[in-house]
Amino acid sequence: MPRAPTSAPAPYDSTNMNDAETRQPSDRIPRGAIAVVIVGLIASLGIYVLELRTSGSSAEQDWQTVEPVAVPAAMTVGDGGSFALARTSLSALPPNASGDLVFRVAGVVQIDSGKGSPPTSVRCDVTSTTGGDTFIARTISKRAAWPRPSDELQAQEVPELSIAKLSYKGADVQELPIRDVFRRYTDSSSPTLVDWAFSDEATQTWIWTMQKDTGSGTATLGYDVIFRTQERPSATIDCTARVGDSEARIRAEAEQQEWPLVDEATDEESADASNVE
Repeated sequence: MPRAPTSAPAPYDSTNMNDAETRQPSDRIPRGAIAVVIVGLIASLGIYVLELRTSGSSAEQDWQTVEPVAVPAAMTVGDGGSFALARTSLSALPPNASGDLVFRVAGVVQIDSGKGSPPTSVRCDVTSTTGGDTFIARTISKRAAWPRPSDELQAQEVPELSIAKLSYKGADVQELPIRDVFRRYTDSSSPTLVDWAFSDEATQTWIWTMQKDTGSGTATLGYDVIFRTQERPSATIDCTARVGDSEARIRAEAEQQEWPLVDEATDEESADASNVE
């Protein structure tokens, strides 16, 4: 499968404007409004292109199960800092007619660099341990994983829905919840870079970097990855934080508890049919 490629414009300088220019009212559309329109168009176009590529339709689905994942207690890191995983969950859809299903591992990392202004970074590897033919699902041209690589994470918006290719209930593309876990990729005031690293098709790796520190208080970093499999969903979450010269590591195991997964709608239809005399 193709690998996802892993760029911030120079600040606008108004010091060279003359007085006449500054006095003239502007009838131009604000740049912020233009950006919002462009983002919306790109998102809509993306879904449209995806449907063309799959020669099918898309449908909005809710995860049938959303199960919490137990995580270790918070750890200390740096000088008075802390490191933890929170709001961690495993979500899944029932298998389709071919036995394929998608499941999601999502949550947030909480990191506080503590005293001083030490450079801070976090690496999280989420690996499916289901075995068999399991891999990270696809969207248009990238892995079904969020956030995307970015030099300015604060400017990257969480989509209304995540998208994964899977034939299910007559649609080839599934639009699935993502904002149920987080609505921003970070709440830190500190400039944050995020990148992907690649090892295999069953592992998603994020690397968050803050050149100074986490800003005021604890920074929250959201992540979401969707896998495709025919097996019982399971995964490991392995995260390492580095604050200055100090390092801490947290590891969690996730496994689908409700198994096998059966389509609730199908069960209800079968029950109704059995009651017909």
